[in-house]
Amino acid sequence: MPDVAKRDFSGEFRRHVIRVINYIGNVDNIPDLKDEIVNALDNEDAFLFAKGDKDDDAFFVLQPLVVDDKPAVNVLFAYCPDNNALKTYFPVIEALSKEIGAVLLTGYTRHEKIFAICESLGFIRTGKTNQDLIKFYKPIE
Repeated sequence: MPDVAKRDFSGEFRRHVIRVINYIGNVDNIPDLKDEIVNALDNEDAFLFAKGDKDDDAFFVLQPLVVDDKPAVNVLFAYCPDNNALKTYFPVIEALSKEIGAVLLTGYTRHEKIFAICESLGFIRTGKTNQDLIKFYKPIE
C-alpha cells in the first residue's frame, strides 16, 4: 500500500493543490471545483492526504459525510502525476475510510474513462449531478 500522510493545506503545497484543481476544473468545465474543494479544506470539512512533501507529489482530498443516514467518505479529488491516482491510492482511501467508520465511498467525474476505472474498483453508477457529472458509490466491506 502506498505511503501517504495527512497534510496541512498551506504554503507551497496549497499552491500546488490549487494549481492542479484549477487546471482540471477548467479542462473538465467544472467552474466551481476549486472553490468547493478549497472551502471544504479551509473549513476542515475535507482532508488532504499526500504521498510526499514536494510540490509536485500525488494527493487526494477526502470528505467525510452522511449518505442516507450512513457514514460515508466522498473522494473530492485525486491526483497523481502518472494519471493513476485512483488505481494507486484506492487501497489507502478505502483503509482511511474504514478507520473513521465509513460504510460507503462516493465520488463523481466528468469522464467515462475515469468511471470505468472506478467501476473496475467496485463502484456503481448512481446517475448524474446537475453539472452532468457521473455520480458513483461503493459499499465498504
